Amino acid sequence: MYRLSSQFSRAADSIAANISEGSGSTDPNFNRYLKMAWDSSHECVTWNTKAYLRAYISQQQFEKNRAALTEIGKMISALRKKLRTK
Repeated sequence: MYRLSSQFSRAADSIAANISEGSGSTDPNFNRYLKMAWDSSHECVTWNTKAYLRAYISQQQFEKNRAALTEIGKMISALRKKLRTK
């Protein structure tokens, strides 16, 4: 359980860290960092699913996490699209 929790936490932290790190750069470079953040959000979906399947979290928490991760992924994708059309 500790390993899964650690991986989930690291992937979630990576979302914010990549957005922050790339934000002061050029649009193409920022887009690259956003792609890494998007990948990390999908990694979180995997850890969330594993946590649910192993009965570490409830179905309600699983669905709440999944909805939040889906929204984060959509926001990152929209920002990436906006940067490509500038």
